[in-house]
Amino acid sequence: IVANAAPLQRAWAREAGVEFREAEWQLQLPSEQVGRFRPDVLWIGSNFRYFGPWLRAVRAHCGSVAAWTAAPLPASLDLGGIDCMVTSHDNFVREFRSRGVRCERVLPCFEPSVVTPLSKPARDMPVSFVGSLSWAHGERIRAMNQVARETPLQVWSARPPLLSRSAVRPAFWRARWAARHLLSRSHP
Repeated sequence: IVANAAPLQRAWAREAGVEFREAEWQLQLPSEQVGRFRPDVLWIGSNFRYFGPWLRAVRAHCGSVAAWTAAPLPASLDLGGIDCMVTSHDNFVREFRSRGVRCERVLPCFEPSVVTPLSKPARDMPVSFVGSLSWAHGERIRAMNQVARETPLQVWSARPPLLSRSAVRPAFWRARWAARHLLSRSHP
C-alpha cells in the first residue's frame, strides 16, 4: 500500500468499489486496504499519521507491525501497537528502547546482485539528490550546499509548508534559510 499516492489509491478505490470522503482518503483507503488484505506484516514508513489512532484501528486486521524511521519523532507520538521499530541510527535505537518499544538497527542497503543484470543507462543528470532537507537535516543541507557550489546539482525534495507545525520550531527557519540557495535547483 502506497498510502499517499493519490492516483494509485483513487484507482484502487474505483476498482474495488470503495466509496470514501475526499478529505480523508489518506486514512480511509489504507484502512480499507489493510482490512481487506489482512497482511501478515504491516510495514509503516516514517509517515506518522499512521501511528497512534490509525494503527490501533487497523491492528486487528494484521499480524506483526514494523515501522521505520531515521528522523526525530515528536516525544508525544503514540508508538503503541508497533511490534518493532527499525532505524539506521544508534541514538534512535536507545531512544525507542527507553520508551519501551522494541527497536533494531538496520542499515539501508540492497542486494548487490540486483545491479549486475542492469544495463548502464545514459546519464541525463550529472549530480542529483533525492531525499529530505528539513529542520532535522542541518548537516545534510550544509553538504548539499557544498555540492551545489561545485556541481550542477539538482534536488528532489518535498518543501515543508510555511504554515505547518514544523514552522514553530526555530530549527525550521534556520534550515529554510540555510537551504535557500538550493531552491532554484529544487523539484517537488
